[in-house]
Amino acid sequence: PEGGEEGGEDTVVKATGDSFTIESYATANGWENSVCYPTIEHEFYTVTVSATPVGEYSQNSGKYYTSGQNWRMYQTDSGAFSITAKDGYTIASVKFTFTVANTGALKCGDSLLTSGREFMVNANTVAFTIGNTSTKTNGQVKITAIEVTYKAACDHSGDEKLCDTICDACGMTIVATAEHT
Repeated sequence: PEGGEEGGEDTVVKATGDSFTIESYATANGWENSVCYPTIEHEFYTVTVSATPVGEYSQNSGKYYTSGQNWRMYQTDSGAFSITAKDGYTIASVKFTFTVANTGALKCGDSLLTSGREFMVNANTVAFTIGNTSTKTNGQVKITAIEVTYKAACDHSGDEKLCDTICDACGMTIVATAEHT
């Protein structure tokens, strides 16, 4: 049979999504109002905030607020965050539900993200920054929900006896490296 061993079942690695609201995560983890929480841990990935406090002010990016039940990121302290897959996994895509203040923008490189719209990643880690859609420098992004779609990472190793095949995890064509019958 194509894609599997003789008489065996085909193995297909499917992407799996995990969606949660900031309110539910905060409640489950005992978050308190106006406190900075720079990390969200998940079984298959980690979300980590980085920021540079300005002057005598403390870091604001990563603070949780019960008013609006959101996790806020600020342009003024160079707010940024990354999502990194745990060993053996890849981030396929992400989707955020958020609002902005002061014409803030959620960015990945040069891409502006839209609330509620899936953003394709297909990497082990992805970094986001807080920018602005105008000349202002005090943009805010208020995240209320996060959805991460992840899948098993591929290493493109396998049974050398198989003919050329397609990796179930990433779709890459794998060329057999050994002669076989």
